[in-house]
Amino acid sequence: MVPFVDIHTHRREVLPGVVSVYSLRMGVESCRGLTGPFWAGVHPWDCSSVDRETLDRLAEIGAAGIGEIGLDRVRGRLDGQYPWFEAQLSVAVRRGLPVALHVVRASEEAIAAVRASNIDADRVMVHGFAGGAGLLRRYLDQGYLVSAGWRALASDKSREALAAVPSDRLLLETDGVGDIMEVYEAVARVRGCATEELKANVYDTYTRFLRL
Repeated sequence: MVPFVDIHTHRREVLPGVVSVYSLRMGVESCRGLTGPFWAGVHPWDCSSVDRETLDRLAEIGAAGIGEIGLDRVRGRLDGQYPWFEAQLSVAVRRGLPVALHVVRASEEAIAAVRASNIDADRVMVHGFAGGAGLLRRYLDQGYLVSAGWRALASDKSREALAAVPSDRLLLETDGVGDIMEVYEAVARVRGCATEELKANVYDTYTRFLRL
């Protein structure tokens, strides 16, 4: 049976029938006890409190991808976040890993940094998408994947955008909040499809994205 995929969570739990990809905040948390695929990265909120040795550990930790990384204009100064973002993109390129982006009110700056890194666009996922059709189109035009959860279901404009994401570019997440199965059911209603169809499409996208 095809499992549900929670592509981004902050809860360390094993659920029957669910593949949960944990997001590890490097320099803040330990990877001890993690099972299954996980993201690892220096979150933009943590850039001022971690040391450069964290990058060395990031390159060696065995993560399935680098994330969540990015730029957040609401929490801190972008000029302090840029060096970490660019350095981690370089790690991803060097090791051939995908990235999960955390972007808040800095989409154009993040897109420019990703483009400069020369990472393959199909190895980039925007985590926690919440926005309208215009923002979605900017990400899709770059070739990125989009991961959505409760935030995208919270407003009419985000739901409308969510309905327009191509099936092979959509991933789903809880971000550690609520039940992933309920996310799938809600997104299926928005997209006018069966939950089982959505589950199969997301699983195919997940395996292709992480190159499993």
